[in-house]
Amino acid sequence: MELTILLNDLEGFAVYPKTDCPHVYEHVGDFTGAAGVRLAEHAHSSQCSIADCGSSDENWVCLSPNCVAVCCSRYVNGHMAAHFEGTRHAVSLSFTDLSVFCYECDSYITHPRLLNALNACHEAKFGEPHPLLLASSSSGSGSAAQGSSSASGSTPRSRILKDDSIESFATYIKENDCRRILVLTGAGISTSAGIPDFRSPDTGLYATLEKYNLPTPESMFSIDFFRKNPVPFYTLAKEMYPGNYMPTPSHFFIKLLAMRKMLKRNYTQNIDNLERVAGINADLLVESHGSFSSATCVGGSWPTLESDLTAEMAKNVPGCGKQFTQEWVKQKIFANEIPKCDACNGLVKPDIVFFGEPLPTRFTQCCDVDFDGPESVDAVIIMGSSLKVTPFNFLHKFVDRRVPRLLINRALVADFVGATVEAEDLDAGVRAHQDSIGRDAVFLGDCDAGCLKLAQLLGMERELAALVEQGKSVFLNQSVDR
Repeated sequence: MELTILLNDLEGFAVYPKTDCPHVYEHVGDFTGAAGVRLAEHAHSSQCSIADCGSSDENWVCLSPNCVAVCCSRYVNGHMAAHFEGTRHAVSLSFTDLSVFCYECDSYITHPRLLNALNACHEAKFGEPHPLLLASSSSGSGSAAQGSSSASGSTPRSRILKDDSIESFATYIKENDCRRILVLTGAGISTSAGIPDFRSPDTGLYATLEKYNLPTPESMFSIDFFRKNPVPFYTLAKEMYPGNYMPTPSHFFIKLLAMRKMLKRNYTQNIDNLERVAGINADLLVESHGSFSSATCVGGSWPTLESDLTAEMAKNVPGCGKQFTQEWVKQKIFANEIPKCDACNGLVKPDIVFFGEPLPTRFTQCCDVDFDGPESVDAVIIMGSSLKVTPFNFLHKFVDRRVPRLLINRALVADFVGATVEAEDLDAGVRAHQDSIGRDAVFLGDCDAGCLKLAQLLGMERELAALVEQGKSVFLNQSVDR
């Protein structure tokens, strides 16, 4: 699957789609059957409909019934926004990355009503149904299918895994000698190191930010807010800065996969650098949201006393782009100073991705390589992620449909959640979880426990224990030196 267009520098933003857009009922057509085919053909082949434009780059299609106008994006000539102003048709879909935007909400959105349109365009673009449609259609028949196979005492031939247990996933890895395992990780793999995740109700980072007096919890990682007021971020950064925490058994398990020549790539959402500290080779690592390992002047500095710029004007001053080292930034932060560029006095920000910033170029480049064919990945492990941030939450969908996937997490997420899952009965939920071809497995619990269990099943538990002890010794020695 070619992802150069799907995840290009302009579209690859970290965003939270709005889930309760009220405008989809008025502004999104049904798009079943022939209507969906016409929508996809129209979006795929048409140029921007605005006179004297004719652009075929990054076009969006209006989803209003009986409209389906095709217009270029804000990164070209902004004609879809102009279409909205003239018609008040609020919802449009990007044929570039299949994201959906509501102009009334001024937000990217996700909603079950969009599924028909998404599926039509996904089939036209990739030649296969949208993953969410597959999950939706399988959930209604999954329990019955699972029941019938249990009654007969046999496993249907179409299933990839015997069942949805971590044991079945491990058996597949061993029997198929998997050497191209894709690992996708989120904040959950670092919580046992003492770093909070983002969304746990009481202990997550967003639940503990009241002391910073932010407009919203997400403002902590908003580039616009940072350029106005960097103090909250750097106060938090001092607490979270790399070097304060030791990698977890989960990090060392990924390291062990790399040592065993079984790791295709580790895509991580984390910015704590613990993958690097654990010794995972940089070539095998994609820090999807950046890291503290380098920093760049981003401008937007508060005006100096000599300047007549207002604060509102100053936040829009572009940075000069000068690069700074992690150690230089750390010295400033731990001296309670705001890091300022010595060339232009702009703000210096670690190269972590804030809301409103493009993803690192390496993310796009590695996606082009890692998802370039049906045999590019032979298994997927997802650990400690809520799978809510776009486009990271699509990566596990881009592998071939017959590639097995294991979720290690405290809760079921994304398309691992079956329609019959009961919130108060997770065991029943796991049993009810069933995808159409039986490729998904689930381990509900802490990431470290899941990694230790998988290592045991793969016969790697002693090697993992040795790695953890070695890492602990190195970390303690470095702590003494500091």
